[in-house]
Amino acid sequence: MLRSLFTCRAVALSRLVGIDKGITNSYTFGMKTAISVPDDIFKEVNKIAKESGRSRSEVFVDAVKEYIKRAESRRMLETINKVCDEVEETPEDILWRKKALQHFAKYVLREED
Repeated sequence: MLRSLFTCRAVALSRLVGIDKGITNSYTFGMKTAISVPDDIFKEVNKIAKESGRSRSEVFVDAVKEYIKRAESRRMLETINKVCDEVEETPEDILWRKKALQHFAKYVLREED
């Protein structure tokens, strides 16, 4: 019963947004996409998924969320730097800003592996 209800919803949703229903019937309501990953990364994702009891899709989604978070942090830092460049600073302000940026970089912009 639950499976057929889900299938009906998936088909209705696919018709509503104009997506081929043959590729949208699944256990999730998210957008499906195909990506190519090197074998070593695929094996590591499989390992993480099994160890954590999650699907590969969940592992990839978590990784993309983390990437987006880091990208947003970088954009914010660039904006802060641009504004700081436009403001006349005292030597004390410059020292404070450098320390603040070091702190921000240490905790937000961790070096990617």
